[in-house]
Amino acid sequence: AKKQKNFIKEARKVDAVNCLFNPQSFTQTVENIFHFSFTIKEGKSEIKTRGAKEAEEYGLQPGPVVLKKETKENTPLPKQAIVALNMKDWQDMCAAYSVEESDIPHRGGETPAKKRARKSK
Repeated sequence: AKKQKNFIKEARKVDAVNCLFNPQSFTQTVENIFHFSFTIKEGKSEIKTRGAKEAEEYGLQPGPVVLKKETKENTPLPKQAIVALNMKDWQDMCAAYSVEESDIPHRGGETPAKKRARKSK
């Protein structure tokens, strides 16, 4: 675990699935990805793939990682892509990556619709 923390600190890489995917809420997962896309658009972060060799060295899983992007002069404009994600894919990825809790806290509480319904009773 200490080696993993050092790796994340040194490389500033965070597992993208554990960071963005909320296993309690498909909707919040979509919101997390949507908000993350703006940090990419602004050139503040990027998503890359952690290879098997690098993952094995630090005792982590290979796969997508989120990075803070170091901006330099003459940095090319960031590239964005359209990502399709349905509920089955979300469930499969949460299971495949053993996501039990999101790095982004679950947002609980009443929705405006639930609040109106409660007040109308």
